Amino acid sequence: MKTLNDIHALYDKKVLMRVDFNVPFYESGNIADDSRIRAHLPTIEYLIKAGAKVALISHLGNPEQSLQPVAERLSFLLKDAVTFIGDCLSDHTFATMDDLGEGCVVLLENTRAYPEEKANDMAFSKKLAEGFDIYINDAFATAHRKHASTYGVAECIEKKCAGLLMQTEVETLSRVLKAPKEPFLVMIGGAKVSSKLGVLKSLVQKADTMLIGGAMANTFLKAMGVDIRESMYEDDMLEEALKVVQLANEHNCKFILPSDATVAEKLEKDISTENPNVNDIPENMLILDIGKHTQAVWAEMVKDASTVLWNGPCGVFEVEPFHLGTKAVAQAVAKSHAFTIIGGGDTLHAAELFHVKNDIDYVSTGGGSLLEFLEGKELPALEVLK
Repeated sequence: MKTLNDIHALYDKKVLMRVDFNVPFYESGNIADDSRIRAHLPTIEYLIKAGAKVALISHLGNPEQSLQPVAERLSFLLKDAVTFIGDCLSDHTFATMDDLGEGCVVLLENTRAYPEEKANDMAFSKKLAEGFDIYINDAFATAHRKHASTYGVAECIEKKCAGLLMQTEVETLSRVLKAPKEPFLVMIGGAKVSSKLGVLKSLVQKADTMLIGGAMANTFLKAMGVDIRESMYEDDMLEEALKVVQLANEHNCKFILPSDATVAEKLEKDISTENPNVNDIPENMLILDIGKHTQAVWAEMVKDASTVLWNGPCGVFEVEPFHLGTKAVAQAVAKSHAFTIIGGGDTLHAAELFHVKNDIDYVSTGGGSLLEFLEGKELPALEVLK
């Protein structure tokens, strides 16, 4: 993969840089969290210092939503004006960049306003690329998508490379996958086995220990004959779950499920809960979090690890009192002397909620891209930068 070290003579060059500014907004329209904007600052500042003329391009999940508030926040963070251009195909882009001169930054409008973006339409890609000297992709979180702004444009511009964020993501995650310092412990949580089946099969072949939390643990418990009562699980994933367990055994990976659970009659804030062994779940009860014994045991396991990778919450952490399992895990990871890595939207939200994000060694910006990378899949946005 080409990096900024492979690109020379940036001064006065027109650079199209793919970023991930798909930030959350409050109902008021204000930005709720600018972490994704801050993550790209090193690459943007590198290009400014080199004298490039930079056009930033991103998507927002809502095609009708504008990136203009992001331009305002970015101006504040850079301590310099960022010019917002209200269309990613605007005829005024280059005239504006020429007027502003070297080291300028402009932000183009939401690419999702055009259906051709997600379709990776080649004619649309050529229009996006037209007139630019260099293409830089710094958006690891979108690297698994074969869209016009992440893939098609790179085919249309000869000089291209990864930005500093993209480079750091790939190098850090590659190092962990190829040669993690042992013992290597992986914690995977979340709702569905189906959404993480590939990464589960991949990581049990590399990890010394794998801990499974969240509703996906219910599917494994059910597959192994545990009566989980009314708890959520995936019926069509029971056989696949057993295959993951078998694969773990074949590769000497300790595959550990919760030994106890926090249960309630329904998912409701401040409802009365019980903490039974997983083999003694009362009738009409739902498993909604890992139990106290599991929390303590897992915290000790994290403490003894040398490398820890965490993706996915242990329970319905957004609703108290089912936040305690994820909180305990988050705090254990933060206190660990291991090299710690977390990734995925819910995991990052939990790390922020429980105030541990700054104590993690590496916070990946990827969600789907992180899982596919850990699974060993070729990511289209990386492939096209070779």
